[in-house]
Amino acid sequence: PPPQMGRRSTPPRQSQSAAAHERAFKLFERRLAAAQEGSLRLADVPLPPPGAVCSARTASARKKAVRAALLRWHPDKFDLSKFTTEDRDAVADAVADVTRRVVKEKKRLAR
Repeated sequence: PPPQMGRRSTPPRQSQSAAAHERAFKLFERRLAAAQEGSLRLADVPLPPPGAVCSARTASARKKAVRAALLRWHPDKFDLSKFTTEDRDAVADAVADVTRRVVKEKKRLAR
């Protein structure tokens, strides 16, 4: 049934958010591989919401997630030629921002 007026629906659990992002990123990877030069936009990149980059529950799983995220979001992995010239700088900045968040999480886990 639809939610009642005045009541907030419960937010999705973090793992659901991370799972949804994972599916979106896999689809994006296929689109990126098939894209022609200048055909993608910043809006096509499924940027992870805060906390979804490394949301695993155990320390060892978080470390593994951080390692995978560093490989996934490394700026050299994004072929900027596939993006419109108007969006290339914004895509590079967004990817660098995600990479900084992942590195920050890596340093936090190393303590």
